[in-house]
Amino acid sequence: MINTATDYKKILNTILDFGELMVSVGAEINRVEDTLTRLGLSYGAKRMNVFAVTNNIIVTLIVENGTIYTQSRRFQSNAGTDFTKLEKLNSLSRKKCGGIISHDEFELEISQIKSEKSNKLKICLGSMLAGGAFTLFFGGNVCDAAAAVVFAVAIYFLQAYFRAFCPNNIIFNLISSFIVGIGICAVSQLASLNADKVIIGDIMLLIPGIAFTNSMRDLLSGDTVTGIMRLVETVIWAAALAIGFVLAILAMGV
Repeated sequence: MINTATDYKKILNTILDFGELMVSVGAEINRVEDTLTRLGLSYGAKRMNVFAVTNNIIVTLIVENGTIYTQSRRFQSNAGTDFTKLEKLNSLSRKKCGGIISHDEFELEISQIKSEKSNKLKICLGSMLAGGAFTLFFGGNVCDAAAAVVFAVAIYFLQAYFRAFCPNNIIFNLISSFIVGIGICAVSQLASLNADKVIIGDIMLLIPGIAFTNSMRDLLSGDTVTGIMRLVETVIWAAALAIGFVLAILAMGV
């Protein structure tokens, strides 16, 4: 039975955990707001007011006696995308709103979904396949594609182990593209490869295409503030990516 301020504060904290996780795996903002509203109503709230952007969520819960509870959550968003986790979160929210699980079970499943790790081998193999395939698609030969596969592995390791040391995606894209660009240019000079084809193939692994699509989706769905924020971020990330490769090309004289 929910009847104390402590209970509602705990509920709000759990709802914010759920919302933060949704944003971090690539959920659209209006879906986040709608889901958190439904979750609050399932706990017996008379009214829910939810405001979310890419790095902040504010939730206000109003109960039957008119008491108002409000919490906000500021978090770091890297505009990641994990559709597997997103589907699990959607399924979990439906179960909670349908009264199938208790609050403790709800919290436990949130923790389990959050702690799940992606299959590193599959991600690495996917990066290799994408890098090589894009190189061939854009006019490279088999040797160019093989080089792109090797550097796709390098990009994977940078994403998996170096990203944590970068303050944001702008710096990560700039440094990663410069490092990979230097390597591609050096190998291309030694092995007479088409550096431009290899770069084009591997740059596709770093371009924030999904983040850009999400920004357009938010704009079209009426979340103007979030859409503009995401759009500006992705444009700057793409610019940093281009600058990194250009600096590498200039440094190597290719």
